[in-house]
Amino acid sequence: MKTVATSCLLFAIGVGVNLTFARRGFLPLDQSIVFDGGWRLVSGQVPFHDFVAPSGLVPSAIQAAFVSVLGLTWFAYCLHASIVNGLFAVAVYALLRSCGATRVEAGGAGALSAFFFYPPAGTPFMDQHSFFFMTLMFLAVAWGTVAAGTTELIAWCAVPILFVLGYLSGQIPMAFGAVAVAIWVAVQPQRAPRWLAALAAGTAFAACCLIAVHAVWPLDWSSAWTYTVTLPLHVAGDRTARPGAIGPLRMVLATLVRFPLWIKMWSLDVALLAAIPLAFLRRSRPHWALQVWLLVTCIVTTAAFLAFTRTLMPTGLALTMVIVGVAIVGSREALPGAVAAPLIAFLGLAAVRDTVVFVATVDIPRLEHVQFNAAEADRAEGHLPPGLEFMRWSRGPSGYDADELTALVRFLRESDGNFLLVGDSSILYGLTGKPSVSPVLWMDPRLSMPHPDAPEFAAFERDLIERARRAGVRRIVLDRPQTWTHLTFDHFPQLEALTRSGGCGVRSFGGARVLEICPAS
Repeated sequence: MKTVATSCLLFAIGVGVNLTFARRGFLPLDQSIVFDGGWRLVSGQVPFHDFVAPSGLVPSAIQAAFVSVLGLTWFAYCLHASIVNGLFAVAVYALLRSCGATRVEAGGAGALSAFFFYPPAGTPFMDQHSFFFMTLMFLAVAWGTVAAGTTELIAWCAVPILFVLGYLSGQIPMAFGAVAVAIWVAVQPQRAPRWLAALAAGTAFAACCLIAVHAVWPLDWSSAWTYTVTLPLHVAGDRTARPGAIGPLRMVLATLVRFPLWIKMWSLDVALLAAIPLAFLRRSRPHWALQVWLLVTCIVTTAAFLAFTRTLMPTGLALTMVIVGVAIVGSREALPGAVAAPLIAFLGLAAVRDTVVFVATVDIPRLEHVQFNAAEADRAEGHLPPGLEFMRWSRGPSGYDADELTALVRFLRESDGNFLLVGDSSILYGLTGKPSVSPVLWMDPRLSMPHPDAPEFAAFERDLIERARRAGVRRIVLDRPQTWTHLTFDHFPQLEALTRSGGCGVRSFGGARVLEICPAS
């Protein structure tokens, strides 16, 4: 009963914390991707048939379920992320308990994790869901390690299933987490045969699920492989400073050395310092190997994520309190009481202090890209379009204020025909009730679409125009002069020709422009 009560409390904390901060501000690109993905799926579109995406598929599918039950609202969107935040807090608790943590130690780390995991992003995002499923994968590994018999096999069967869910959410950090799991299996030769058999069974089950999905919604598997494996690997290679197989390793190790100085968290710094001696003290203690593996894995996957991601650093600190929690457990088990007690007390107080600072500098003001303004949010109350009432609007990098957004949504919804967005705010499709037209979930050169300088771009633009014609597109929307990924309308000469550079009619809504497609086009 105590475990159930603690889990329920942690879940409630996670949900409440994220619902508090998630509604603050709006970042057009990051906060539109899964929103539009859910809308596409509810509208009957099929991934790798009607549109492509390198990631975000699982969050979009979950969001589609929320839309089906609660409607297309910002509250449903925030609730989706908040429930995952609550489940993450429970997962942290269970993970630390499996490593020998007391209920207080695990509960404290789980509660504090709720402030680090989803609040920086707020709404459903690929990286956060990938972290979530990776943490569940680590939990399955831990349970499969400490358990025996049927429980052990079921836990290891779950590992490949969770990997697929995490990978289809976002390749980083799940790919690095999978490497850590493979290493753990390799260093346990006596139990590896049973684990490998269970992993094979789980892999077969995951494959059967994908085949079943294909039977209902036919997928282009070649396209799926290109966008979820080939292109992400190419992008990772582009982001690696040095060529060759050793390049990623050097990049991760360099980040591993530097990121404690970047983050400036007392509890994390002390935990990292304590991890070195703890790895060699009292190696006979029951959970020593699992604790060392989990500690190293969480540190390395965090560093790997920070090394390769383009998102801001605060979104990659989900595992911070897991690292601190394992350090506390290891200190209690490996060190004499007179040494462990003050170290644990300092780590606990530092963790609370770091959480307060994180809330004050990240969660409340939001990420610097959001540029949340509380006074502006107060003025926007009652001025947002239907579906966004739960949002605390702040213009930030958007091209319009609340009234201009509402006017834009009203115009697009009431106008005949559809529109094509060349921009970031793809929430416009769902808010207007119009089908999403773009063949990509979001426009990101080299990752989800060819770069404008690439020979393949002309074919991509022709496909875009053909889709627009089939969808009855009558106008093109530019929500900002330049997208977050540095695309401008000038990069689309064929589309520009359809509007004769705005010669057939232009409407402005703040910084957003709506260009009418010329009748003869």
